[in-house]
Amino acid sequence: YETIHGAPHRDTASCLHNLAYLRWRQDRVDDAIDAYQRSATMYREVGDLHDPYYAECLYGYGSALAYAGKWEHAVEVLDEAATRLAAAFGESYAATPLASLAAALTNLGEGERAGGIACRLLTIRLDALATDGTLNTSDAAAIKQSAERLHASMDGPSCAQLIDALAPLASLDPSETWTLEGPLVRLANAVLAAGHADVALMLFEHLDPPIEDASRTTARASSLGGLEGRALSMVALGRFDEARPLLESVIPTRERVTGTRGAARTAWLRLKLARCLQEAGETETAAGLIREATGVLRSERGPEHPWTLEGETMALQIAR
Repeated sequence: YETIHGAPHRDTASCLHNLAYLRWRQDRVDDAIDAYQRSATMYREVGDLHDPYYAECLYGYGSALAYAGKWEHAVEVLDEAATRLAAAFGESYAATPLASLAAALTNLGEGERAGGIACRLLTIRLDALATDGTLNTSDAAAIKQSAERLHASMDGPSCAQLIDALAPLASLDPSETWTLEGPLVRLANAVLAAGHADVALMLFEHLDPPIEDASRTTARASSLGGLEGRALSMVALGRFDEARPLLESVIPTRERVTGTRGAARTAWLRLKLARCLQEAGETETAAGLIREATGVLRSERGPEHPWTLEGETMALQIAR
């Protein structure tokens, strides 16, 4: 394409976008990021900022950056992707990048902003359910208002109010309302990232399926995320004895469901399990788990990734 059309050119940008997606699926993350960056740059150079393929390129680029732990840059790119998709096709088309954006913000510890994105995503899902008649309009409005109130205050009473507002969902078929699970888990994660582990745990415990349900090989990522969130909330609260069995259940489930693509996240969860073991006095076992998990993180994400650095710090602390 560069030979035929020269550079920059829209067709060359599109070809680079396809190459980036291929590298992404091959788990060649650095190569994918490079190709996505070149593609996005070329789209901008030719002035095709309203091209839907440019928005899709930004989503892929942001997702790859987030996967590599480059969360600050990922937030910038995913925010633009969501904005452009919403402008071009409507708010509902922004849902996928918004979900990734909320997760990246949570990883950065920006709980308040992540909560706002989660509420926006929840509104998209609720509007769809109300439009097709699955959910009563007044019930959808009550859930929206309660979620926004929880985002604003992040306290127990607001969380209890949201849980009450979710009650009508119990009478509906879960296959019709499962799209709400992801936004609600992201909202709970945002509350946890903002430092309100006790409030987050209230919502996680309401949302979480039983361990055996989340352990099915067909479990949705949001089900696993809810179980992980409950465990992480307990770790943050110092309830290590309760967090340990949850982590011991979810870690092998995540390995089975996500495979090698989820290796880094699984390794990071092992660091949390090691903390539980350390608190139980099983120092030698914890140290071995830290070494193993940190080795995986170093290999999968590199020595400068935040999760790798967390493992290195834990290893130094336990060696003292």
